[in-house]
Amino acid sequence: MRAGKAAPGQRDHHFPQSETAACNGRPLVPPRQTRYPVPVMKTFLRTFLWLALVVWLGGLLFFPITAWAAFSTLTDTHAAGTIVARCLGVLHHEGLIAGLVIVILLLLGRGVRAWHTSTMTIGIVITLIMMGLTAFSQFSIIPRMEAYRIAAGGAIDDVPKNDSRHVAFDRLHNTSVNVEEAVMLGGVILVVVFARES
Repeated sequence: MRAGKAAPGQRDHHFPQSETAACNGRPLVPPRQTRYPVPVMKTFLRTFLWLALVVWLGGLLFFPITAWAAFSTLTDTHAAGTIVARCLGVLHHEGLIAGLVIVILLLLGRGVRAWHTSTMTIGIVITLIMMGLTAFSQFSIIPRMEAYRIAAGGAIDDVPKNDSRHVAFDRLHNTSVNVEEAVMLGGVILVVVFARES
């Protein structure tokens, strides 16, 4: 009879190693599974990316309400315009910081494959366009509007609408509105792009 083979009519007492260990008084312990931080990093990056986008886009959506409340409540249009201009400046700096955070998170997510390459590329391009438009409004349009306001004596409504300073101010104001709408549209597109990745 060969060793290891049970004779006819006898039970085969050849147990697997794990079962033999249990029979010897040692409990069965499943093999330890190695945990990788990749899923945690993906959740972290996606969470903070959405938070940055919500802060930026939420401010853009709420700003028209702030402007309407200021001009409808205050009888002094100059004071209302000053409040709106201050709020717009805060919104612009908030957007630039949020945009920078979004770009950094998108680049960091490449290492852990938090999103597809196409999502990362489209997200970075749109975010940079939004940041460029925001910077253009904050550092080019608003200073020129302020210069025309000061040239008009501090209150643009004190000069006739056909005055060259008032005309230039209104033109820049309309450009500013179009820029903010473009940034808002870019934010909505980012929501769709990131939602497809979820």
